[in-house]
Parts: sequence; structure tokens; C-alpha cells
Amino acid sequence: MIPRTAPHTHVGYRAIHHLSDLLSVYSARTVFLVTGNRSFTSSGAEDIVRPMLLSCDIRRFYDFSVNPNIQDLRHGLDLYRQYKPDLILAIGGGSVIDMAKLISIFAKQNMDPEQDVLQHRPLTGRVIPFIAAPTTSGSGSEATQFATLYINQHKYSVSHHSLLPDVAIVDPELTYRLPPLLTAISGMDALSQAIESYWSVRSTEESKRTARAAIRTITDHLQEAVHHPTNTSRFALAKASHLAGRAINVTRTTAPHALSYPLTSHFGVPHGQAVSLTLPHFLIFNYGVTGRDLVDQRGVAYVEDTLTQISRDLGCRTVRDASIKLQNIMRNVGLATTFAELHVDKGRAIQLVLDEMNTERLANNPRTPTYLLMKSMLDAIA
Repeated sequence: MIPRTAPHTHVGYRAIHHLSDLLSVYSARTVFLVTGNRSFTSSGAEDIVRPMLLSCDIRRFYDFSVNPNIQDLRHGLDLYRQYKPDLILAIGGGSVIDMAKLISIFAKQNMDPEQDVLQHRPLTGRVIPFIAAPTTSGSGSEATQFATLYINQHKYSVSHHSLLPDVAIVDPELTYRLPPLLTAISGMDALSQAIESYWSVRSTEESKRTARAAIRTITDHLQEAVHHPTNTSRFALAKASHLAGRAINVTRTTAPHALSYPLTSHFGVPHGQAVSLTLPHFLIFNYGVTGRDLVDQRGVAYVEDTLTQISRDLGCRTVRDASIKLQNIMRNVGLATTFAELHVDKGRAIQLVLDEMNTERLANNPRTPTYLLMKSMLDAIA
């Protein structure tokens, strides 16, 4: 069997109503429903979905942290194994979908998931259907074959082709009640993913087309969706987030993500905020690539052209202008652009970031981010 590279996708208004037919297609009688603690109700998803689930026996799992950790995963696995469902349904943000992914695959393993992850054991793929419906426009997790798991405050990425949902339902109606700050945080996460995918050393012509569409759409609609949301802006962000997810499923993320995880695990900085903090600065950093620190084998000129194209997609003539524009967008939607605005201990934060940089993500960056160069860049983010 050849692994799929994308889920079967329903995108658009009222797309969530495909769920009724899908439950019938998969002959689902027992459903393991993974949701957020409050977001399932506050997003309006519960009111929409509950009537479709009346014919099913439901076990809901929602009691877990914002950032999936090993203790929560073990709890979810216990419930899953007791219940023995015939379908997994995840409705929520990226953490919710990631948790459902982790449960779906580790339920098939014979050992404790912590040992599987730390020892890089080969994983057996899941066997029951999995449907994901995001209630935020940010992570794109419904379109990727990897999931994030924190063990002892360290971030690990679990990757396997069967983590990709069978079906992704991207309905902007599920994001209508998303508060302004969460709209901003998730939107900048999607924009970061799209930009990083575009400059990644793993990029292809197809992934770049997908990423460019996401970059342009998010740039055009994020501020409106935060301050004066309309059906048009909500739909645009939902679709662009899904496109960004498809792009990073090909390329993986790069340096801004690599540096973001310690800020989230040690200081509780929301993921989209943590990633976007360094994104504008990496535009300039990567544009300064030379033959001595080049990672992308397509060459220095190729990397420079790539960064120039990203700048144009952001509506700017130069990379420096694009960096400034990204910071202005962040300020306009209420996000921090400095450590001071995050209200964290800058010295400790920088040291933790430098000590715990994710080397897997760094390897995808077109320019080598050395310790000294990263320290200099982070010091400049006052």
C-alpha cells in the first residue's frame, strides 16, 4: 500500500455536514471524540455536530493540556483501549488534532509511548478511520503526517504516514467564534509555516505554489479577520491554513519553529506567538547566506531569489521591507515582537532557546544557524 500524501478533504461552508455521510460510509457505531475542554462548546461545534452523532455511542476525551504531553497521552490511550472505538473524530485546534493522532497510532504499539519516542522505535500504522475538523485557522494539523508531543518539557515530533487523517473537514463556520487574539496567534502560525515551507531545503515546485497561495491569502486577510471578521476573511484563513499544512507536510518547518519550542514549554508562550517572534529576523538572516554557510544545495542565488519572492508575496520590494512588514502585521493584530512584550526573563529565555534548539528543524533551514549567530539575533530582539 502506497502511503497517502494528503487526506480526502472537504473545504467550504457547511463542509462539516459531510460528517453524517462519512459516519455512514465508515459504518461508525462507536466514536472516540477528541475535543478541547471548552472550545468544543464555545466554537459552536458541539451544537452543529451533536445531532449528527445521535446514532453513535460516543466517548469524549478532552481533559488534556494545551500542549500534548506524555501523561495526557497515556490517559487518552487508557480511555481509548477501554472503549475500543471503530472511528476517531477530532474537532478542535492543532493540539486537539495532534492528541487524536498520537492516540490513533500509539494505541497500536506494544510498548509505552515514551520509550517508543525516545528510542525511535518503528511504529505500526493505525487501522481504524480518523476524521479531523479544525476549529482554528493555524496549525494545519489536519493536513500533516506528524504530531507534537512534549516529554519532560522537551518537544518531540512523531512522524508516520498513518498520522495523516483519512478525511479533513475544513469548515470556516467552526472558526466564527474564535476570539481576536486566538485568530491572530493561529493566523501567524499558518503564515510562519507557509513562509518556512517556501524557503525550506526540502521545498518542491508544488509545495512552493501551495505555500505562496497561503502567504498571499493570509497577508491579505489576517488583520481583517482579527479586527472586523467577515465570512470572506474567515473562509480565506481556513483555506490558507490548510494549504500551509499541506506545504509543511512536504517540507517540514525550519529555524523559527526550531527556536520556538522552549518558549512554549518553559514560559507558556502560545505556539503561533513563539514562532512568529523570530520569523521576521530569519528573513534577513537567510538572505545573508554565503557559500560558507549554505545548506540548500540549489545554491546561494537560488536562496536569495527565494527570499526575494517571499518578500514580493508579502507585497514588499526588499527583504528588509518584508521583515518590517511582518513585524507591523504582528503589532497590528496584538502580538508581541520583543521579549520585553512577552514579559519573560530575556536572558534565561535566550539561553534556554539556544540550549534546546530543535536540530531536526534547523537542518531544513537554507542557511546554517550557528550558536553565535543565533545568540546575536536573539539579543537584538529587545
